[in-house]
Amino acid sequence: MELKNITKSYDGRLVLNNFSMKAEKGEIMCLFGPSGCGKTTVLNIIAGLIKADRGEIFENAGKISYVFQEDRLLEWSTCRENIMLTASNKDKADEFIKISGLDDCLDLYPNQMSGGMRKRAAIARAVAYDGDIVLLDEPFNGIDEERAESIAKYLKDFVLDKICILVTHDMHHAKWMDAKIIDFINNSY
Repeated sequence: MELKNITKSYDGRLVLNNFSMKAEKGEIMCLFGPSGCGKTTVLNIIAGLIKADRGEIFENAGKISYVFQEDRLLEWSTCRENIMLTASNKDKADEFIKISGLDDCLDLYPNQMSGGMRKRAAIARAVAYDGDIVLLDEPFNGIDEERAESIAKYLKDFVLDKICILVTHDMHHAKWMDAKIIDFINNSY
């Protein structure tokens, strides 16, 4: 997948200016920088949720699994139902449920779950969908550090045959995933 000279503005405010990047299967790219610098905008352009003002996107990878900043769970469905809603790989879902410690909350509704449980359920849903491109937007926020680190280790193996783009403003998260850094702070992209 390659993005070439992507430019995007919101209401006249330039967010991305000739942003380019290339990602190969098995490589984890990390868009690193503070809030508001365009990281999530890049993910939304890749996912086709918004259009760039200018630039080109070349991708032929197929399905996209997206872990949004917000968990986006269906409030009227249990944790298990949310995870299995789009599952194309039940085995991967079951494996992640065990690793992430979701076993005890599968029958709970989102309003009965903590923020960390909700975030883990959102990650489980993306794992269960088993996309060819995995977009992770601040996936470890709200999850205790020890558990987040074990989830990162799992995800690192999970994306070996996929393209993975991680968005974070926490360098520890990028290091857990052994990600290649694209630095939005110093505009080194």
